[in-house]
Amino acid sequence: MAKHGKSKQEIYDYVLEQYPKGDYEYSIAYSLDEIRPRYKWNESCQGSVPAAMRCFYESTDYESFIRNVFSLECDSDTFGAIAGGVAEEFYGGFGNVDAEGLLKKYLTPELWEILNM
Repeated sequence: MAKHGKSKQEIYDYVLEQYPKGDYEYSIAYSLDEIRPRYKWNESCQGSVPAAMRCFYESTDYESFIRNVFSLECDSDTFGAIAGGVAEEFYGGFGNVDAEGLLKKYLTPELWEILNM
């Protein structure tokens, strides 16, 4: 949806339709402030997708999306995989985050080579 120019509200509405507030403990309908105190690690799609998408919904740019993810005690790499692509597409990239520089800094030469195959 982000790739095709849908608004943040349209994305929110779609996620809410798929994961209704009454059926999901971490529905996108709950704010991060409501989710944070009660969130428990949940690797299921039902427990991850709506909360990950809420991290996107409350963000203002890619960096704030990442900060939202790390504000929850969650499976952060899964949340990043779920909603990171949406955030990247919606915001047109990573903003002023030097993703390539960070990857070069933290990946071993072997992993860097695999990434660039």
